[in-house]
Amino acid sequence: ATKEYNNFSKKGKIKNYDMIVEQILTTDVSETERQKTLDLLFDSIPNPRGLNQQEYIMTMESEIRQSKQVGKETLFKSRNVGRDVTMAAINAVTGLSENESPEYVKNLRLFMRDIARVESDFGENENTFSNPNSSATGIFQVKADKAMTEVQRRIKEPNSFQNLKTYNKQLKESLGIDLSTATAEDLETPIYSAAFARGYLMTVTKPIPTDPQAQANYWRNNYNKGDNYSVSDYLIKNRYFIDTMQEKLGNLFGED
Repeated sequence: ATKEYNNFSKKGKIKNYDMIVEQILTTDVSETERQKTLDLLFDSIPNPRGLNQQEYIMTMESEIRQSKQVGKETLFKSRNVGRDVTMAAINAVTGLSENESPEYVKNLRLFMRDIARVESDFGENENTFSNPNSSATGIFQVKADKAMTEVQRRIKEPNSFQNLKTYNKQLKESLGIDLSTATAEDLETPIYSAAFARGYLMTVTKPIPTDPQAQANYWRNNYNKGDNYSVSDYLIKNRYFIDTMQEKLGNLFGED
């Protein structure tokens, strides 16, 4: 793993290092465990940004804040992509109900982040809007003839699927979008891609798990059932290799 990392360009090293630090900062562990893992990373692998740990954390937190400050108009632009745009879209279409706990919303947002990464690398994959293997398009690779159609069917169905009807009403009130009248072209915008992904997850009766392995299985069984992806693809792309973060760092950056 060290050899692979050392062969990355500086940009590639920063991207991978950032991904690990972000996971450490957002994973639900004790502060003692989090700090121990951060120390292991920074002591073992030179920071490609050339920062010490405190400077790096401050930079990461600043970038996270900036991602939340992406202008709303940006989310409605067709084929607008990138991590910051994706996270802003996710934040916009989640947490709309007072009945959802902060813990639930946090888990949902992190799961949707991981879906966007594995499906399209936050829209930056060259096939994001021209998938050669399916009709899927956009940051969340929603299929107009399947996921989109199913969400719209449920919203329009009388006397049932109240959760989706309520969600669509919340979207109308907070963002001015209506999933029931959206078109396939709308799926190329970050906001509709994220909203339909969220809506499609709501068609699944089982709750979203919190464990990465269980989330990978959940994604494969309920979200991406037809394309040539596996649970391993989800785990590898999102850097969930093994259970403990210390072992994960050893696997990613340890001795060959």
